[in-house]
Amino acid sequence: MQTFMDFEVPALSALISADKLQELLNAAKPISYALGQVIHLRGDQKPGLSIVRQGAVALGTMGFDGEERIITTLGPGQSFGEFTLFGNLPRTHDATAIEETIVDQVSKDAFTAFTQRYPEVIMSMLVATTKRLHAVVEFAEDLRRLPSDVHVGKILLSLGKGNSPDDANRAQDVRINQTQLGQALGLTRVSVNAALAKLEARDLIRRGYGRIQIVSPIALQAWVREQSPVEPIDG
Repeated sequence: MQTFMDFEVPALSALISADKLQELLNAAKPISYALGQVIHLRGDQKPGLSIVRQGAVALGTMGFDGEERIITTLGPGQSFGEFTLFGNLPRTHDATAIEETIVDQVSKDAFTAFTQRYPEVIMSMLVATTKRLHAVVEFAEDLRRLPSDVHVGKILLSLGKGNSPDDANRAQDVRINQTQLGQALGLTRVSVNAALAKLEARDLIRRGYGRIQIVSPIALQAWVREQSPVEPIDG
């Protein structure tokens, strides 16, 4: 099971009604991508909205050491490419299919025609994009100010939020391995392993094959808040 990390931004399917979403998809061109196939590269002049129909897409950048740094992973219903539409910017990250994937590609002209009929959709998407930017700024600030074990704990809490609120005090499995977690945080595997060891020593998490178990989300959240010098700003 793929773990999706999009900084808690709602999927496009949650922002607009089902009939409007279907109308937008009718104007899109579905493209299939194989595992590992590049969808676009950072800097590509490729305006348009990309909506994941099925599968999973990783957005990342290539480091100077030649290793890819995955920033976020997106699943069905989630979208990317808004900066190319609202800011007339090139693609900001490399996008790669990390399993068999279908992406509905909506051209800029088709998106413009759609939003002319439904201008309220622009506001919904701008709100979501602003929330994403806010979360990314906080993420970057956390990298600067928080010890690695606190930052790792905070990210694990975010990834575990797909569970029901009723399960907030039950053990939760996050389907991610140490390499993926390191790529998402820009940390080496050694640093991630050391951070997880500290969390495990406090009985906050348990490591498993291809997963990390949060023993008690409430306890981990309380510890993260205690260790964080500044509370996150509410959006």
